[in-house]
Amino acid sequence: MNGRTVQLTGVITLWVCLTLPAEIHYIDAVSLVEDGQSGYTIVIAADAPLPVKFAAEELQKYLVQISGAQLPVSNDISTDLAICVGEGSAPAGETDRLRLDLKGRGEDGYVMRSSGKRLVLMGNSPRATLYAVYHFLEKYLGCGWCVPGDDTVPKQTTVRLPQFEDAIGPPAMSMRKIVHFADPKADCAVTQAYGADYIRKCVLPRVDWMAKNRFNWVHLG
Repeated sequence: MNGRTVQLTGVITLWVCLTLPAEIHYIDAVSLVEDGQSGYTIVIAADAPLPVKFAAEELQKYLVQISGAQLPVSNDISTDLAICVGEGSAPAGETDRLRLDLKGRGEDGYVMRSSGKRLVLMGNSPRATLYAVYHFLEKYLGCGWCVPGDDTVPKQTTVRLPQFEDAIGPPAMSMRKIVHFADPKADCAVTQAYGADYIRKCVLPRVDWMAKNRFNWVHLG
């Protein structure tokens, strides 16, 4: 290949990139939000444990921040336009298949899947379901949690997703932890800077960050 051919190839590649539409249109896309409005519902089981309820609240919170759309949280598993979060949030036949996919993935294993128009985020434990929600927000909606207390949340009034299927776990390390010394009375620069708000402003954001990054153990010394 001579220099002129290489140059011509580069020009054609640049032209293709510049003329492609900015918005990607997926085949069989899931239209989660259109112009700040959504017909979707976040579904959890009526007896969902607290971590799963929290996972649904987190999903609802970040979807509002991303798109402005406020998705309701419901226990109605019959709706088709649903983001099913946790055990018991999807129809029985679908739940049986999810359990098979989760088998052998450990207590921190989880699945993220589209099934037609329905989205499913479910783990082998309530904690793993929370991991599934955070991973979904990261991988498919562009969120990030690099620094405690400083989330990256993209803004887009229209959210369309491809059909997807992810099964995660078991993790390479069964215990993922940080030892955090959290004595508000300690005589050091950090506690002096935060004062009485040390726990609220310093410790809690770090624990929140750990959950978002799929840690599973923290020691508050």
